Amino acid sequence: MIASLPKAGPELDRRVSQEVFGIRGASRVPPYSTDNAAADLIVEHLKSPTLRCAIESFDERWLVVWWGKIAGKSIDKSERLSTSTARTRALAICRSALNLPASRRLPPAPRGRGKRA
Repeated sequence: MIASLPKAGPELDRRVSQEVFGIRGASRVPPYSTDNAAADLIVEHLKSPTLRCAIESFDERWLVVWWGKIAGKSIDKSERLSTSTARTRALAICRSALNLPASRRLPPAPRGRGKRA
């Protein structure tokens, strides 16, 4: 069975909030999948020196590709980690972010504090 692509709307927005930003149980989340400004928050959150994003439009569709630096190589040595298309820019950003490996999209775990004597 082929999984269906996530549709824009509150369910997808909650999933992005949980899986990209690590926020669970929020009663309201930004409209990431329908609003370009909210979707840009995803890109800004995920971008790093080792993770780049390319966004292009073609034939009335949007293409979003995430590239990740290959460990031990220069930034010029990257691999494609996620690709997604959609009719809207915001939806393509959401889908591509959720297609990233979890290790690249989840916020880092909080560091424990050292024990005090």
